[in-house]
Amino acid sequence: MTNTRTTREFVVISFFWTILALMVTFGILTTLRGPAAERGAVPTATADKKKEIEEKIAIYKSILQEKPDSLKALIGLGDLYFDDHRFEQAIETFLKARAIAPRNVHVANDLGLLYLNTGEPDKAMAQFNRALEIDPAHLESLYYIGMIHVSRGEPEQGLEVLGKVLAAGPGPDLARQVNREMEAIRRAMKGAGQ
Repeated sequence: MTNTRTTREFVVISFFWTILALMVTFGILTTLRGPAAERGAVPTATADKKKEIEEKIAIYKSILQEKPDSLKALIGLGDLYFDDHRFEQAIETFLKARAIAPRNVHVANDLGLLYLNTGEPDKAMAQFNRALEIDPAHLESLYYIGMIHVSRGEPEQGLEVLGKVLAAGPGPDLARQVNREMEAIRRAMKGAGQ
């Protein structure tokens, strides 16, 4: 008796593992990047942290009342909303920032992450591509593009993009993460007989 899987079963299983890998990746990258760049899967804030976030939000909002075109204040406010899982407010804030500074890589990349968090991979892909147009060396955006390909059931394209991340010489933490992802993708493909 052999245990064979249909293509449909493989796709469903692969999608599950890919989503799980993305969640783990966001958590790892958040940990590795430190508090100034907490993105992706961020734990829910404690009451003290929540109060601190609200105080900072109030400060940024007061700055924006005086200077509505303050890019620094918009990015700071958007980051706080992002960290507090207020994704819709963060998107709205980053779209305002993009209107002021359409070639800001931070804004484009964070919009991509926000769209990933709200289940809009096509919009996320567009923002990561935009970030790469602004800064072709922005390897984090390239990494997320590769992972979106994998989540869409396009492992070959995902491997190709992740290979470009490695070829660009990322830092050791990102290189380890990419190597782990590539190995997992290859194992999944081998298990599917691709």
